[in-house]
Amino acid sequence: MPNACALNICARTAILVSFRSTDYEWDWVAGEKEARRAIELNPRDAQAPVAYAEVLWTTGRLDESIQETKRALELDPLSINYNDALEF
Repeated sequence: MPNACALNICARTAILVSFRSTDYEWDWVAGEKEARRAIELNPRDAQAPVAYAEVLWTTGRLDESIQETKRALELDPLSINYNDALEF
């Protein structure tokens, strides 16, 4: 079984690849795949559902995106960014 540190590094890498795929390459399929992978690798990392929410928002799946943002807020309730995201 991989150690927690290795899983966290893999999850963070998947998050970065998701953002790159979504924001710079406009490859929403790859972005979604990597965001889901990040959530699977580290379900307690608030950035993972944010990456997934961005893909969902970009592809017009707004209700799902809001749910993922709420999930991130549950993981990190003091985050100004996640609270601001829900205001829109």
